[in-house]
Amino acid sequence: MEAIREILPSLIGDRKVKKSRRRAPLGEGTRPLFPPLLILQPSWEWIVGPLLVNRTKAISVVANRLVVEVPSVAWRVQLVSYEKALLERIHQLLGDSSIAGIDWKLNPAMHHPPAATQAEPPRKPPQREADPVVREAAGGIADEELRELFLRQAARMTR
Repeated sequence: MEAIREILPSLIGDRKVKKSRRRAPLGEGTRPLFPPLLILQPSWEWIVGPLLVNRTKAISVVANRLVVEVPSVAWRVQLVSYEKALLERIHQLLGDSSIAGIDWKLNPAMHHPPAATQAEPPRKPPQREADPVVREAAGGIADEELRELFLRQAARMTR
């Protein structure tokens, strides 16, 4: 039976190589265990930053090139100019230069509406005024939540 050191040298390290005091890049020890995409996807916000994390998505690695989805041609044009900086961060994270470049894929479904329209509260249906007799009966209920439920049910019954 072969020694574990011969089977899994990347997991336990090489005894002949002196260990340096410098810290290894984050992906260096995990590189033989996981494909680059599994290291890049959880770290995507660190690579592209908080503003681009919702507008881009790393989806695959094909022929040593990272494929990234973007919502439109305008985003792709802008991001191409930042490709070198993104690659430097990717190389720093992986600890090697196994990713040679970035290919941009359009995905219009990623387009998000502006934040102002997303924050709009849901509409409430118009409420009818309860009869004075029902209001008077509800006044005798001490529990506020139960009183509100009583008034809502009474309004439904009058429709």
